[in-house]
Amino acid sequence: MQNRAAIRGGRVRARTPAFENPDQLKVEARNFRRYKSNTLQGFFDAFLPALGLTIRGTSLHQRDGRWWVSPPGRPHLKPDGTQARDRDGRPRFSSVFEFSDRGAQDRFSEAAVGALKASQPDAFLEGGDCMEQALAAATDKIDGIGTSMPRRRAKRRRVAAPYSGEQS
Repeated sequence: MQNRAAIRGGRVRARTPAFENPDQLKVEARNFRRYKSNTLQGFFDAFLPALGLTIRGTSLHQRDGRWWVSPPGRPHLKPDGTQARDRDGRPRFSSVFEFSDRGAQDRFSEAAVGALKASQPDAFLEGGDCMEQALAAATDKIDGIGTSMPRRRAKRRRVAAPYSGEQS
């Protein structure tokens, strides 16, 4: 990987690529929300303690057994205010921020996926069956206790009072 030079105050200083040292990049995953659409599996907040930075709306993706994370985006708007779409009719999004190089983005993605696996293993269940498995676990607990699910109450039907006003 090639170092870049940055000029500050008349001095040239070598700059190392971002997040090359694993200790620089500690990520905590918070508030996972499942949302399945194509490769998208859900959203979460990535917290970088070294910077005190929370990146809200980070997206988790999966295809062919490979998992990755993308930074948040915002809708790409046309001059008339409507959202732009690509040739296939899918909505387009613009990056909110970007990494200095692809390697930095890959290292962030690996760290964020690892943090999410440690804190939210349900996010990685095959086929996105976490809701079904949670329901099955809740049913097992209920069966073990020997209670049943509460019954629904019948809705009362509200009848409107007859019209008593005069017609003009």
